[in-house]
Amino acid sequence: MTIANYNMKENGKRAITVQELESIAQALDEPVSNFFDENLNVKLNLSSV
Repeated sequence: MTIANYNMKENGKRAITVQELESIAQALDEPVSNFFDENLNVKLNLSSV
């Protein structure tokens, strides 16, 4: 991944890849389907913690 691609990813300007989503799901021990709404759009939790 180039520096420009990484920067776009960090700023939310690059779509997440299937491989990245699968890696996140595996690390969290959650099914990939938990990241999608009923229309198969990726759900993001933008609330502050």
